[in-house]
Amino acid sequence: LERVNKSGAIFDLNKLNWMNGWYLRNLPLDTIVERSKPYFEKEHLAIPDSDKLTKIVATARERCTLLSDLVQYSKMFLCPQQLSTESLDFLKKEDSRKVLSWFQSHLPSGGDIDAEQLNQLVQQGIKDLGFKGKAFYKPLYLALLHQDHGPELPAIFSILGLKEVHHRIQEVLEL
Repeated sequence: LERVNKSGAIFDLNKLNWMNGWYLRNLPLDTIVERSKPYFEKEHLAIPDSDKLTKIVATARERCTLLSDLVQYSKMFLCPQQLSTESLDFLKKEDSRKVLSWFQSHLPSGGDIDAEQLNQLVQQGIKDLGFKGKAFYKPLYLALLHQDHGPELPAIFSILGLKEVHHRIQEVLEL
């Protein structure tokens, strides 16, 4: 204790954030879900049902470092932001409309779709339409999340559910 000196103390915020992110990823999911609820209330966001909140937190915690980040991340699922003019223009393009129309017509209308079925559907869409990568995925992300990137499609579909996916795609097709 005699050798401890105050002048050598360094507070590293980056290290603290890294450690907090590590704990977010490694604490039990139920613990993180419960600890995140006050942050939803603080932002005046309605806390979704337990199953949906658990899915959102499971997806978000891999990309967040603070509990408050979980709330910001979840907004794309709960209350997506307005589409930018650039995004609207992109979604009005014929190729974007083809992707969304194809997806809308090939998605099951009820029940659930698991990750394997969704991946097969995506591969079929890419094959049928002849689009690859960004040309195929960007319209889906913009329609579903109102941003051009996000978690993998199976996670999005699991969180939103097929009914909401159909609704969001239909809203964009009606633009």
